[in-house]
Amino acid sequence: MSKTAAWILAALLIFAAGFGTAWWLKPGPKVYLAPPEGMPQYAHDLIIGNPKAPKLGLYLSYQCPYCEEFYEACWEELRRDYVEPQKLCLVLRLIPGPGHPNELRAVRYLQCISPEFLPEAHEALQEWKGRDSLWPEKALTNYQSPELKACIAKDAVRRSVLAAQIQSEEDGIHLTPSFWFPTKVVMGYEGKKAFFDRVKEMVE
Repeated sequence: MSKTAAWILAALLIFAAGFGTAWWLKPGPKVYLAPPEGMPQYAHDLIIGNPKAPKLGLYLSYQCPYCEEFYEACWEELRRDYVEPQKLCLVLRLIPGPGHPNELRAVRYLQCISPEFLPEAHEALQEWKGRDSLWPEKALTNYQSPELKACIAKDAVRRSVLAAQIQSEEDGIHLTPSFWFPTKVVMGYEGKKAFFDRVKEMVE
């Protein structure tokens, strides 16, 4: 990488960390009408499930305590009862928390990993998060390969992780966890019952 490119990347990281400090410190939840044109789609989206099924956007961070609360309460049931039966497609948009280079690296791994391994890799990262400085690598031991390591080192992959946060801000998503349903955008975790009530509305 040239010195110029390195300085640009450093500036983007500082920029992302600077406005990222508010991502999971704001009170919630808040519910808004979803734009009539629907949820925007991006090349860096992580897709879990049948892409032809109704889409639910999940904006999460591994460092966000409310995201962990959502994961512990809802993820297993969401995957078992809605994603695996192909009733629902999850659009996973991971927003690295401020000042967490390990999380930036973890999200780069998910950008590079084979799609069929994405659910298990996300779960492994969630359950291993923050244990030590090699958290992403240890969590994903079963998926390591020279090709994967080469992929996460690419500048294009680094930029896509930052683009996810910038584009989410531009779309009006200002904190994690947030949920983009077909008719509503919910910023903040409402609790398990409210979440699954909205999910059921999508698939019934």
